[in-house]
Order: sequence, then structure tokens, then C-alpha cells
Amino acid sequence: MRVETKTISSFITEKKNGKTSFFIELKNGNRLVLHTASQLHAVQQVFWFKSVMEIDVKGISK
Repeated sequence: MRVETKTISSFITEKKNGKTSFFIELKNGNRLVLHTASQLHAVQQVFWFKSVMEIDVKGISK
């Protein structure tokens, strides 16, 4: 599944009954379930890198 970084609303970590769940919440209200903290961390890194690159590209093109 491909998710554009512009559609991501937030990264969520929830603890219920001693179990931790990881989600990516999209701006349309849907949630993508991740199974491990490392998956959440990897997506956050890509999200951060893409947003930094988009800012840099916009700055260079001016």
C-alpha cells in the first residue's frame, strides 16, 4: 500500500491491557496498523526524510 506523506495525520502508540499497538492515522480518519515499534520508527524516519527533502527542494527552486 502506498501512502503519501501529505495524507498522514499522526503517529500513534496505544497501550491497552498490557499490549502496545502502533498506528499511522491518516487525514481521512483511517488507521494503518503496524505490528512492531521498529516498523513505526522506520515509517517515521521516511516521513521525516521526505518532509525535509521537500522543504530543501522548494528552497532550492526559488
